[in-house]
Amino acid sequence: MQVQAMLQSGQGKEARELIDARLREESELSAVAGLHQLRAIADILLNDHEAFKADTDRALAVAPNPARHLQAFVEMGALFDPEVALAALKRLAVIDKERARRLDEMVVGRLLQSFFQADKIPQYEDLTLVLGEISYGGILSRDDIQIKSATILMKRGRSDQALGHARRVNSRSGLIDILTDRRFEAIWPELERSVGPRMETVANANLATARTDFAKDPEKIEARLTLMRAMSDLGMWADADNLGKAIGRNKDELLALDERTAWIVDLHADILAAADRMDEADQRRAALIETWTDDRNWIINMAINRIGTLANAQRYDRALALLDSDRPRLDRFSSPYAKQLLRAFRIRLLVGLGRLNEAKAIAPALVEHSGDATQATLGALLYLNRDADAEKLALKWLDDPDEASSVISFLRTIDDPSSDQEKIEAELTARLRARPAIASAFAARARDLPPSLRRQM
Repeated sequence: MQVQAMLQSGQGKEARELIDARLREESELSAVAGLHQLRAIADILLNDHEAFKADTDRALAVAPNPARHLQAFVEMGALFDPEVALAALKRLAVIDKERARRLDEMVVGRLLQSFFQADKIPQYEDLTLVLGEISYGGILSRDDIQIKSATILMKRGRSDQALGHARRVNSRSGLIDILTDRRFEAIWPELERSVGPRMETVANANLATARTDFAKDPEKIEARLTLMRAMSDLGMWADADNLGKAIGRNKDELLALDERTAWIVDLHADILAAADRMDEADQRRAALIETWTDDRNWIINMAINRIGTLANAQRYDRALALLDSDRPRLDRFSSPYAKQLLRAFRIRLLVGLGRLNEAKAIAPALVEHSGDATQATLGALLYLNRDADAEKLALKWLDDPDEASSVISFLRTIDDPSSDQEKIEAELTARLRARPAIASAFAARARDLPPSLRRQM
């Protein structure tokens, strides 16, 4: 107890001296390992990196059950020595995958950030691969980690292992990203066979898993959301609706939702819209937006989605009226990305209403903030018939590693358009795709989703 008290009070030197005295007397291996773990804490207090590494090595060399020590060194190393933390995590992932999978997301996030900010890309990538191997989910979604792992392995020329990680991706959107990105071209044939026609093989497997998880804990919002998404991927609108309408049935229930749980209402609105029940979809979001207060400013996301859904349904007057009536609140709480999205929405709505001159007046602000929302900017420029400007920006962003994937997502075709609005936007995108420089740049980096994999509903 004396050692712990010293450590808690910051007496690193005194604690280390006492630990050294005990180590000279101790012979039981688990106790020795525990003392070296305590000594590592003293090393941190004394900013002694060499001693910290030595004590971690000595503890692990004698520990009969090293898993708990490895976890401790991952946690300590994330704060003090990321290289030691990474080495400990690699070993922990082998001997106790479940313990590694339960690591606190703040610890993992700190490690990722440490390597990224120090521009230690090999270590950042190695850490990502370990997280992929254990199917970690926390600071990033499991699918994000698997996609990042597959990307790293393709870059390293290990396509067989990359395919394994790609097959662990569950979301349709994540699989589409892989199946349209030419970096993964070598694994497309095998992955296409895995996902099945119209990607229904993986969709049905996801549905079965989601149903099992929901049955285990029907009160867990995340399980309900996952099941609703799985049903939506297969066009099971009625079943998804039944799950969604059970949450947030009145104002008191809506007020009880927070930033994490309220997404179920937003998803339910999307499901109603997909089932051609637009009035109900709009009312669903409207009821949630009525609970918007300053301490619930995350509802801005649902307010923006409401406008977007109305625009997609070509209810331009209604969407523009909401954009105008909510403008003070939208301006106050919007991020730069959201503000650019709203500029693009306004252009799209005004053009749809035949008010082209008013739409053109927004163009200078749109161009000034073009980098804040790449896809929205490109779409708005095409609505304004400024195809040359859209081409110039698209080519610039396709050469930017941070923006290229966003532009590819804008340009590619992943489903055949069905609604009138989807057909309009498909024609605009096709117009940009037809420009030779864009066609060449896109073909070098991506492809459309093959028709055999597209959703048919």
